[in-house]
Amino acid sequence: MGYKRAWLALGLAVFVMFGVVVSRPVPLQLTATSVCGVDFDIDQTLPLTNAAGVAGPGQIEVYVNDEEATCVLLRHTGAADGIAAPTSLSLSTEAGRQTLSGTPTAYLGPLRADAADCVGVSGSITWQGIQYAVADAEQCDLTDASVVESSPLEAERTAGAGGAAAVNS
Repeated sequence: MGYKRAWLALGLAVFVMFGVVVSRPVPLQLTATSVCGVDFDIDQTLPLTNAAGVAGPGQIEVYVNDEEATCVLLRHTGAADGIAAPTSLSLSTEAGRQTLSGTPTAYLGPLRADAADCVGVSGSITWQGIQYAVADAEQCDLTDASVVESSPLEAERTAGAGGAAAVNS
């Protein structure tokens, strides 16, 4: 009788361990639809670089739709993917500037703007004591300017400030 209980206990322990391993969450798969909504497609990917111009562990992704609305996020890449790091992101139009900062593990954003005459994007990540950024720049050849409220992804962002590069939407 003692052996049956021992085998039952061992079987239960293996089942519980296996169940824990199997039930781990699947990593977040970011797509244009999951981040920005239906009808957005990637327009540009802007790699973050340090002061020497070396690419770092992050990139700003710019999405647009047929109405020329813009949606941006800063994604952690490479060694920083899945690791919390100080991150900031900004989106500017003639109507104003939106900023986010925080310590996300995968990405920061999104920020959104309706079609605008000018769109500027900036962002940075501090990784192992080095800041990687997209420097401030702007392009102006779009249409009607109007900043709209960004969607809530509170677990990945908080209000703050950031660095910049411009984008055509």
